[in-house]
Amino acid sequence: MDKAWCREAGTKTYVETGHLLRRLRAVELEITQHMPPDRHRRLQTRETLGLKELRDAALLCHGLAERRGEKIGVTHWENHDHDAVARIQKSGENQFFPLQLKQLPPDDINAKVTLQKIIDLLPSKYPKSPLLTVGISLNRDTRISFDKLNIPSMNIGGLFFFGAVKPDQSEWLLWGDALSHGAHATIFKYPD
Repeated sequence: MDKAWCREAGTKTYVETGHLLRRLRAVELEITQHMPPDRHRRLQTRETLGLKELRDAALLCHGLAERRGEKIGVTHWENHDHDAVARIQKSGENQFFPLQLKQLPPDDINAKVTLQKIIDLLPSKYPKSPLLTVGISLNRDTRISFDKLNIPSMNIGGLFFFGAVKPDQSEWLLWGDALSHGAHATIFKYPD
């Protein structure tokens, strides 16, 4: 990203992921009380898309924060090739990372989409985005053998997968970086 992008990223308001997820849980509970259909409860409507993207960005970054032992802030900022931006503070300096969020949707929304199809489209969608981290939300009740996925060569900063491990969404899995040889899983708790 160029200096102008970094300057603009520095003007955004970032919220630490644990704090943000706790606040979002309260909002989700309020929304879903008034929206009985399952699609609404999963934040799968036009009205809740921004909230879902912010939540997914916070979940991805919270998993990364737990893995690295760092605090990561996140902001929802849609641009031509990202949905959100993460901020990490190291030695008093801010480092910004654009985030692109994808989703493996529930079967009842689109059963034809496969995780491999999503992955296969990434190199052509983001041909020169070396700082971009792509996070794919696993929003489907399924088991995934990550070692059986075909991860093509691509010019992005990182590729991670995340999804709830328990039906009550109290535990989550983060797997990646799929572009490195050290890809592994981290289990983390949704903040109380």
